Formats: sequence, C-alpha cells, structure tokens
Amino acid sequence: MIDAKGLAVSPCFVDMHNHSDTSIMVNPKSESFIRQGVTTLVFPNCGSGAAPLNDDLKEEYRRSGPEFFEAGLELDWPTFEEYLKKMEEIGVTGSTCYSAKHSKELDCLDLMINCDGAGRANDHIYRVSGPNSLAGYLQGLVDKMNYKMKGGKSSSSASDHYPFYLQGIPAVTLSGYRSPAEVATVGRGWTHTSTDTLDKVDPKRLKDAAMVLAHSLIQLANEPGAIAEMTPVGEIVKRLEENGTAEILKVQLKWHPESIW
Repeated sequence: MIDAKGLAVSPCFVDMHNHSDTSIMVNPKSESFIRQGVTTLVFPNCGSGAAPLNDDLKEEYRRSGPEFFEAGLELDWPTFEEYLKKMEEIGVTGSTCYSAKHSKELDCLDLMINCDGAGRANDHIYRVSGPNSLAGYLQGLVDKMNYKMKGGKSSSSASDHYPFYLQGIPAVTLSGYRSPAEVATVGRGWTHTSTDTLDKVDPKRLKDAAMVLAHSLIQLANEPGAIAEMTPVGEIVKRLEENGTAEILKVQLKWHPESIW
C-alpha cells in the first residue's frame, strides 16, 4: 500500500524519440530517464542508428561520442544481431543475489568457477580474478589432464564471479578463447544472451568444456586443504584502482567500494 495523497500518480512513460543507441551503454542505469518516470526507450530514430555498423559510422562515433571510448567501450558489433548482444552484456557487473542473500555462507566457499562462455570456442582458458597464486595452481591442474589450455588473469566486472571476487573469494572464469581476428570473421558465437539460438551450439566445444570442468572439480574436491587464500577487500579495491577497472566503473556510475566492505 502506497500513500499517494497530495501526489500526482501516473503510469510509466515510453520515450518514443531519443538517441540513446550508445549512451545507454555508457550509463546502463539510465538515471536521467528513470528520474522522469521513463521505463522504456525506443530507438534508433531519425534514419540513423548504431547498427549495422560500418567504417563510416565508426568514424562518426569517434568524432561525436568521445564519452563512449572514455568509458573503455569498443565499437565491435558489425551487425544488428551483434549490437543486441552488446546491449545485453554491457554494463552487467554480475548478479549479487546469491552473495547478498547468503552472506553467512560465503566463508564456506573455497572457489567460485564462472562457466559463462565455456562452449564459445575450442581453445579454453582459465582467467583468474584473484588471488594471483591461483593461476599457477590451475595451470598445474590442466597439465595433469594433458590438455592444451591457456591460463590468464582477468579484471572483468561483467560476469557472475565478480560479486564473489569482491568478497575476497578466490574466483576464476572457464571460457573459450577466440582471437580478435576470428571474432571479426565469425562473430563471438554462443554466449549467454537471449539472441542465442541452438544452431550456434557446437557439441564438441560444449563436451570439451564439460570434460575440463569435470576433471577440474574432481581434483579440487579432493584437495586436503584450502585451494587459495582469501583476498582482503582493501587489496581488491586497490587492484581495481591500479588496473583501471575502477575508473571505468566510475564512468558507468557503478563504483561503490564502500558497499562491499
């Protein structure tokens, strides 16, 4: 029950004419619209839009939209389909639902493995968010499998491991690796947005990813002690500031380090 006495009550508004094709990527929360009661945006308009994206449009955005690049974003969608994927993925900092509702259980977690994109390409990679010591451990683990696989580090905030990483829990992403040149030719392939369809699923890629994950979990479950140490939150904040992630999140209005303590 809401007491609206003395107030004006109105349904949410649909903005039929705006040019938010890329600005909504810079500020996914869209506070300027929400504060005016707008909940739905309709674009593109005026015979122009952000997709399909050709070289001329890229050059125009470079001249007219510097804030897009200042936010650390890239014009990397050639088709409207890829643009829709970008719209769904951009600005997502990972679901905080579990970490928020089960905060008392977080101390019991030894490792968070994010499997988003594991079936995306043949070459798999473990990207470690933290701690750094986890990278060497995982490399040794895949060496035991006799499976050719890359290892690396990641400071990405755009996936579901991120809220766990912010709480100091060792976090890693198992994903497929595709070179920039290959992406330009064939696209990103199967990801995890609503524009994905079953015809994009490569059975071999998914089976390979399942094999890697199964072997990893068996090894991890039989470890006698902790897999990696917890990372103090203060150290995490410092890392994000040093590697530039904090600056990008500030531009996107999503940098709230005080809320993760």
